[in-house]
Amino acid sequence: MSLENVRKVIAFLQRDRYPCFRIMGGEPTLHPHFQDIIQLALQEGMRVDLLSNATWQSRYNELFKKISPNYLLFLLNIDHPDKYPPKQFSRIEKNLNVLAGRKGISLSFNIFESEPKYEYIFNLTSKYDIRNVRLSFSLPIYGEQNTYLKLEQYEELVPFIMEFIRRGESQNVSIHLDNAIPLCIFNLENTGELLLKGMLDLKRNARCRPIIDIGPDLTVWYCFCLSKLYNRNLEEFDSLEEIQEYYDKIMKPYQDYIFPMEKCYACHYRHTWGCQGGCITFSIWKNKQRLEKKVLSKETEKDVFALAKDVKIEQYNIPRKSYFVVKVSSKESFEISSSFKQLLELLNGQTTIKEVLDKFFADNKRTTDAVENFTNEIMRENLKEFLVELSHKDFLVTR
Repeated sequence: MSLENVRKVIAFLQRDRYPCFRIMGGEPTLHPHFQDIIQLALQEGMRVDLLSNATWQSRYNELFKKISPNYLLFLLNIDHPDKYPPKQFSRIEKNLNVLAGRKGISLSFNIFESEPKYEYIFNLTSKYDIRNVRLSFSLPIYGEQNTYLKLEQYEELVPFIMEFIRRGESQNVSIHLDNAIPLCIFNLENTGELLLKGMLDLKRNARCRPIIDIGPDLTVWYCFCLSKLYNRNLEEFDSLEEIQEYYDKIMKPYQDYIFPMEKCYACHYRHTWGCQGGCITFSIWKNKQRLEKKVLSKETEKDVFALAKDVKIEQYNIPRKSYFVVKVSSKESFEISSSFKQLLELLNGQTTIKEVLDKFFADNKRTTDAVENFTNEIMRENLKEFLVELSHKDFLVTR
């Protein structure tokens, strides 16, 4: 990123009163103007968060020592020592030694193996007096070939997660689970322990919000995993809130209507906490694969659906108006929005899905905004998918 664009980013964040300038890469300390960038942000009274692999040149340590720990925080992603040439890991340790005992240092440990090797993390926290570790699953990057575990493997890693967290607790190291994960991987006992220890947030870990990364040319994207999708330019927006609203609209179908695993559709964690079943990239891939396999072929739009005989829509008015779809025979139910209630009521057993969706979107058209129209196109495909899923679960019958 040029210094000119750095200034534009800082000005944008300042307009929005956003207090933090977060620098990531690649490895940001390799930027030829790294020191200038830090100073530009600090001069504007912003806190700098540095996401690094701790391999920076030793000359930067003198700079870091001069900056208040309230204004410079570190998130350090350090792999197992076996992954580095000896000289490179020696440099990492020298840099950590300079930061030892400093406030605002966190290590990041990513789970990408079925049997993670983690002992070195606690050797580092003990040796360099580091009190915080971020624990997360490595996530798939759309359009790239990176290493990660399948969602179906996550539950197998729960014993490791609990062991890792208890190990941290025994050494007075605070562990925080990062990113969206399927809440169902934990049993109630483990969930209770994680909640009471403040290591799991049922809302934050269930459902992600747009992170908003800004690229060197001021391209913006939802998060690093989805950096190849739905990109815009920073200068098209007036605020971070506006960018987040844009991506909220685009990603809503992948959080509310289509999910990465079949069991997500009937899961009570989805209804209670809005759990999206893990990283959105998994849902997007699943949807893409289904489209490629023509599960949602043009023939699907010719299907005629109706609510099954033992399915009803119940309305409640206290403490607010709410609607539930209930399958009497199995007592399975889930809450729906008023607009989705309207969609289900259009399934009269005489009208095709295409005609139902045409009417639904015509009745709910609120704007001619391009983003809204784009979102509606995505919504249309995913509503078709969701109706097909409901028919598979016998909430709907085909006529």
